[in-house]
Amino acid sequence: MPLRHSLEQLRRNLPIDRTFLGPKALEELPGQEILRAADAVLDRLGRDLDASAAQISEALERAGRGIEDVRARWQARKAQVQAAYEQILRDLQKSKIDGEEFLRLRRQIEDIRPLKERDATLRRDEKGVQADRRILLAEWEDLKAREFRELERAAKSVSRQLDQRVRVQVTFAGNREPLFELLREIGGRLSEAIDALKRRGSLSLSELAEAIRTGSAVLAQKFGLPSGAGGPNRPGRIRRDHAGRGARPRSYHDG
Repeated sequence: MPLRHSLEQLRRNLPIDRTFLGPKALEELPGQEILRAADAVLDRLGRDLDASAAQISEALERAGRGIEDVRARWQARKAQVQAAYEQILRDLQKSKIDGEEFLRLRRQIEDIRPLKERDATLRRDEKGVQADRRILLAEWEDLKAREFRELERAAKSVSRQLDQRVRVQVTFAGNREPLFELLREIGGRLSEAIDALKRRGSLSLSELAEAIRTGSAVLAQKFGLPSGAGGPNRPGRIRRDHAGRGARPRSYHDG
């Protein structure tokens, strides 16, 4: 028991060794009157610790007797429960019921109840995480839009300065090849969908992901994807395949 071990360590250090503050040790030292006060302090500390050790020992003994009483009562109850359990098995056998199987199912049901509570907690946490994710995605979209506007202003400035020689044009989310590679890895009839995404002047990944989660009708309406491309279950297929591969979300930059 950790407390008994600590008590033993305390007793091994009692009484406190004060020989370095004894009369012979101090007789030739300057300021010995001051140092003698330290001897009195350690003497009082030793007596206090000795009294505390006795109180702790008594408390531990009292707690030990209490635990033994609880253990004896528990064993008595355990014997009663075991006797009742055996009686139930005998009664069930008379009714042609497998008592062991019945009790095993009851235990399984009891084990499931905490899991249901855990499931409810996780679902609440999931809603909170999804809300945080939506906020972060909105901030990310705003940041990308600000960066694009700065890049667009810089491109216009370069075009004005190099008039008749160079014309710079930028496209929001112009480098879409990582997205197309991901779609090709999924497989199926996605070539028409890829062509439709290539033709778009601008593309928001978050809007595309939301449309995929919603369904093929929204994909066709917002992004011009053929409603039959990849089959009616393609949006769900994209989500499952992407998650099943353990792939990380890919990013592509404006250019």
